[in-house]
Amino acid sequence: MIETVARCVKMKSGKASILDKGLGKEQHRALKNTTGAVEILRRVLHEDEWEKFASWHGERWRTLLADVEKECNGV
Repeated sequence: MIETVARCVKMKSGKASILDKGLGKEQHRALKNTTGAVEILRRVLHEDEWEKFASWHGERWRTLLADVEKECNGV
């Protein structure tokens, strides 16, 4: 997953997306690592555990994965 996000950042570099809106190198790294970690959790947690986790902080984690998937669709 982290590699997929990295490819998306690279391929979308000419467009403003959630992955490259003026982010510096460290911010890109943090976004890639966070997204990868959340995706791993989505895959390994039981559905009820994932739903509980994904709902934290105003569904921040579910929204992050949905936004990355939307931005990287087809990459």
